[in-house]
Amino acid sequence: MKAFPYYQQIWWDALWDLRCQLAAHCRRSQPDKLRFQTNRLFTNLMQQIKATRKDQLATMRLCYRLMSDQSLSLGYDEPRRLHLEEMEALFGAHGKPKPKSKRKEDRDQAVSTLGLLLESISSWIEARESFSMWLEFKDNRAYWQSNDSHTADRAWQAKMLSRLPTYAIPTEFRGKRIIGANRQGVPWTRQQWANILKQAARSAKKALSDCTRLEEWVWWCYPIFSRYGWSAREVKNSAAERGLLDANKGEADFRRYWITRGLRFAGRRTERSNPPLAEFVRNLSIPALDDATGVVFWRAPNSLQKKIIKA
Repeated sequence: MKAFPYYQQIWWDALWDLRCQLAAHCRRSQPDKLRFQTNRLFTNLMQQIKATRKDQLATMRLCYRLMSDQSLSLGYDEPRRLHLEEMEALFGAHGKPKPKSKRKEDRDQAVSTLGLLLESISSWIEARESFSMWLEFKDNRAYWQSNDSHTADRAWQAKMLSRLPTYAIPTEFRGKRIIGANRQGVPWTRQQWANILKQAARSAKKALSDCTRLEEWVWWCYPIFSRYGWSAREVKNSAAERGLLDANKGEADFRRYWITRGLRFAGRRTERSNPPLAEFVRNLSIPALDDATGVVFWRAPNSLQKKIIKA
């Protein structure tokens, strides 16, 4: 089989690391310590780029070309659209700056420009991955935050049952296909099944991936709020202008609400009435909720496929 280009391997590894980091964070963090959209993907990507010991500028350009190429089906059409719209809002009709590196003195500027482009598109992809992770987390906290593997297995089984016939996942154990067993291949007892079915019944009453329009807007716009230092007051006011929130809602309550959902507005308290890209977030076309649910699958290199199987 033809080997994948090294920059594709860099991208897959950075994305896989992000997913592992998000899953581990959900399992280990207390509710008030959750943090999503912390620039993990961009950090992972730059670490991977530096670790290759290849030309940094050329590798950054190749990675950005891969992530922004509209002819490739990476599964991130909406994050790519939002990135391009952000660049257009920043740089006008040209859409994004053109990094140049023909002269030696231009190299640092080219690295800086490519860094801006990579950080932007990475943040939008991370927004999608984080939103998907949060929807799964809040939908089945018993699975993600249980310290007992059997309790977690029962929570997962209950979730799958609540979604039938959408999902029907049997257990594969030592080459055998077992319906209704934990990850060690041990069938559930009658009492365990009774508990699972009760849990599934409770879960089935809840709407799948239920969230408000305000939540969708903040999750998708958070790359802007984070990168340009928006304060909680500025986000709240912008949400009210968009008709997503009561303008009289208290700022402290608004901030606490989002802290419990893993998002923090770290901007300083100022009197500015027009934060960066204010018009952009007010008029942003929010992706459909289906675009933020589930895991994006892609054809990964053989080395990463083995990594996924072992995990």
